[in-house]
Amino acid sequence: MKEIEVKILDIAPEDVVAKLKELGAEKTEQGIVNIRAYDFPDGMLLDKGRYVRVRKIAGRVELVFKDPIQSDDFKMYDETEIVVDDFDTACLLVEKIGLKCFREMEKYRASYKIGNVKIEIDKYPGLPWFFEVEGGSVESVMKTVSDFGFDFNDKNKVSSKMINEIYDLDETNCSFKQKGEVPDYDSLFI
Repeated sequence: MKEIEVKILDIAPEDVVAKLKELGAEKTEQGIVNIRAYDFPDGMLLDKGRYVRVRKIAGRVELVFKDPIQSDDFKMYDETEIVVDDFDTACLLVEKIGLKCFREMEKYRASYKIGNVKIEIDKYPGLPWFFEVEGGSVESVMKTVSDFGFDFNDKNKVSSKMINEIYDLDETNCSFKQKGEVPDYDSLFI
């Protein structure tokens, strides 16, 4: 599956939720997301921008291979994904075949859908809120960014970069507990 996304940085989640309601968005899930990303010890995947990710949110666990597609304005991946039953077992499986965890993080996420476009409001520990607009086409992503009133050309607000490239984020172990933050955000997304 092809994934095309951009991030809208430093947002007020209340304003985004109000706009989502106005646009008729459907909330699909919310909660703490646990993420582990893997590569071989020699870095052969990351050398090409590839990696394996295990992610858990709202009781769903995904095992994903991410393969980048070159783009200057968008973060684009070809993703091969399966849903599995258990986060720890999926992590153990990829470790037993020789991959090593290079990123272990958590974040809070509220996910919405408008047609075929996903909007995901995210908060990493110690960082400002942002949201991702993800769709199957460049046009659908650009239209949604515009629907929210953002200028796609404002690279200080709209970014295709990874969050760790924008902020000084320790992605080897990033947790709310480590940052002294209590992720009690459910009431923002009623």
